[in-house]
Amino acid sequence: MSNEMIPSESATRPVDALAKALDEYKITTPAILSISSCFITLIAEFIMMLLTTNKPSSLGLSDLLILIYVMGPVAVLFAIAWVTRRTRKNAWALTLVIVAILSWGLWTMGEHTYQFLSDPEYRKLQAIGIFAVPLGQWLASGSLAAGAIFARQRQGLGNE
Repeated sequence: MSNEMIPSESATRPVDALAKALDEYKITTPAILSISSCFITLIAEFIMMLLTTNKPSSLGLSDLLILIYVMGPVAVLFAIAWVTRRTRKNAWALTLVIVAILSWGLWTMGEHTYQFLSDPEYRKLQAIGIFAVPLGQWLASGSLAAGAIFARQRQGLGNE
């Protein structure tokens, strides 16, 4: 009798298990792309914010409010993607809008981080764009959230 592992019929590959889980929860491919984009953007923006902080150990409550202000739209977009994860109607359009909003914020944050790390004169300036872009993201994500809520109510999916 050998100690070799005999593959059982119930053993599945990880890809098959993931496909079964996605099918069971009825998560659409656009929703997966939206949720993963939000997650990656949230991590990337957080890292870039830490890189542009002069002294991360001295962060206080006011810095937490700035973090919420800058990261909040990404969290709202994540919530929209999560709530609409089973919706197939206009799923790709919603994903494209979410990715466009995230890309705009990520590009701006990346540009600010690059300038901050490479140009000593840039560090002396008050960067307004880094605070104006989240305002635009808040407006866009709020409008998208209102539209998603309206669409769910119109389709009768609000009482699930």
